[in-house]
Amino acid sequence: MRTDQTRLTDFVIMSEKFQERVGPEDLQIVVDEFAKLSEKSVDFIEERIRSNEQKAVDELGVTFVEVDTGPFIEAVRPMLREAAEDEQKGPLLEAIFEIENRQF
Repeated sequence: MRTDQTRLTDFVIMSEKFQERVGPEDLQIVVDEFAKLSEKSVDFIEERIRSNEQKAVDELGVTFVEVDTGPFIEAVRPMLREAAEDEQKGPLLEAIFEIENRQF
C-alpha cells in the first residue's frame, strides 16, 4: 500500500561563525550545492522505490493498492487547523505543507 508519507531530507546546520567566515558569495555556493545534493538524493530514493516496487511485482507477485486518502484528510482537517494555530507547530506544519505542495 502506498501511503504518500512525507519524507524530509537531513538538515545541514551551519554556525553563524562559519557563515561569516566564508562570506556571502561563498555561502550562496554552499547553499546552492546542498540544494542540488538534496534534489539528487530525492531523485535517487524515488528511483530506488520504483525499482524495488517493480522487483516486488515481478519476483514476488506483490500487488500495490492505491488508497483514497480524501476521507482521512477530511477527518483530520480540524486537528490540522488547530495545529496550524499553535505558535510552535504552525510554522513546522506550514513548511511541511509547502514542501508537499499542499494546502490546509
